[in-house]
Amino acid sequence: MKQDDFPPNESSFHLHEEFLPLNEDEDLYKQMFQFSLLPIIIHDMDMNILDANIMAVEEFGYPKEELLEMKVFDLHIESELEHSSKVLEEMKHKNKLSVETSFVRKDKSVFIAEATPCKYILNNKPLIHVYIQNITQRKNDEIKLVKAMEKAEESDRLKSAFLANMSHELRTPLNAILGYSSFLKDKNKTDDDIERYADVIRKSGEHLMALINDIIDISLIEAGKVKVAQNHFELNSLLIALYNFFHSYLISKKKFNLLLKLDIPESDFLIVSDETRLRQILTNLLSNAIKFCEKGIIEFGYRIETKNIIFFVKDTGIGIPVDKKEIVFGRFVKVAESREKLYEGTGLGLSIAKACTEMLNGKIWFDSVENIGTTFYFTIEYKAGTQSKEQLISSNITPYEFNNELVLIAEDDEYNYSFLEESLKEYNLRLIRAVTGQEAINKVMEHDDISLILMDIKMPVLSGIDATIEVKKQKPEIPIIAQTAFAYESDKREILNAGCIECLTKPIDKKLLLELIYKNIVVE
Repeated sequence: MKQDDFPPNESSFHLHEEFLPLNEDEDLYKQMFQFSLLPIIIHDMDMNILDANIMAVEEFGYPKEELLEMKVFDLHIESELEHSSKVLEEMKHKNKLSVETSFVRKDKSVFIAEATPCKYILNNKPLIHVYIQNITQRKNDEIKLVKAMEKAEESDRLKSAFLANMSHELRTPLNAILGYSSFLKDKNKTDDDIERYADVIRKSGEHLMALINDIIDISLIEAGKVKVAQNHFELNSLLIALYNFFHSYLISKKKFNLLLKLDIPESDFLIVSDETRLRQILTNLLSNAIKFCEKGIIEFGYRIETKNIIFFVKDTGIGIPVDKKEIVFGRFVKVAESREKLYEGTGLGLSIAKACTEMLNGKIWFDSVENIGTTFYFTIEYKAGTQSKEQLISSNITPYEFNNELVLIAEDDEYNYSFLEESLKEYNLRLIRAVTGQEAINKVMEHDDISLILMDIKMPVLSGIDATIEVKKQKPEIPIIAQTAFAYESDKREILNAGCIECLTKPIDKKLLLELIYKNIVVE
């Protein structure tokens, strides 16, 4: 094969540009040593460098004359000196080795290399001929790959633990709901018994809904689908409502005090922020504090500092172990789990709190001492509200006075329809039902006096979206409110683009349902 037959590569071009061709008058093997693509160093058994080729000079950054005054030890980082001595000792009994080591250049930069020392005898004296291959990039790639695999394995482990935990968490309230629902069929139960059963069912349902909301919220956050609103609201009223809820709903079963500290005492203290996200952060932090505090004090509140409001939730609970502090805000993480004590929850609460805080351009952190307690802090930007108290009150009051308007409810599920029917029957509205999208279209064509449609999105025969598009072609003036279990923003956009003017996410809040009907109904 002629030289021209070899495929060109970067190294070959480099050699042609930098070095002269092989000289017939010089020793062939010496030229092969000098022009080798790998750095080569020759040293004696006392580690004195006797020769170095061109690539060794380039790799280490020393002039050749300076290299020939050095020992091989001078090219190793300090931590490798002992290893290098062991290799030298081993070479007394072997002719070839392959070792991984670290070298240091003249500019103090370090690289990892695969060194292959070979022993030769010249004039009855052993010499070591060392090929050096820089493998720094390969090692870095290997480290990245290992870290990626560890991260994937940890993520898989956490998700597996999360799914196993969810199986327990979801079944617990479901067991109470189904069990106590069966008790309601017993005709021998007293009114007090029935009231107690209903209360258990309600609380278990709320617990179940909280678990589902956590899962949905983290999915929406990961997908970047959560939007931040800026509304006027009374900050103290929000915190007092949270105090009342936790005090009555949770605190009564535990032996500790709940304290609330307000930096601004006025009840009508207005700020501008996202009330829903702020409530979500505080709810998660308070739930977390109550979960891990058997007795003592839980205190929460805020203080104003220039441009920020700093909130805090402090407890005298079990604290956070030092080895778990770095992972507290991780998804699916439960820092306090043992066979002796199981703590309910998804392991998503603190992750959601952190994400919501960052959405509000704030930061969140904590101080904790194991078996002493934990204090979580978070900030949001302080924007003073400008609405008057009268404006705020008037915007929140809706007189639900209807005038016998006809509302079409398109809903195939019997229980969901029954809920809507019960929610609306006392408000002077006439109701008719369709159980498929096609039937909804037919009802619209049969009744000229329909004032509003509550349209379920997932229905048989024809979906709510397709039914909405068709209804809007025939009766564009009829307002349609979607009711759906779809929670993603992209789903809502598709629903609104189809012609719905509002979108209610299940489970439906009765107050919001009435507000939207009142806001959009055609009142005669």
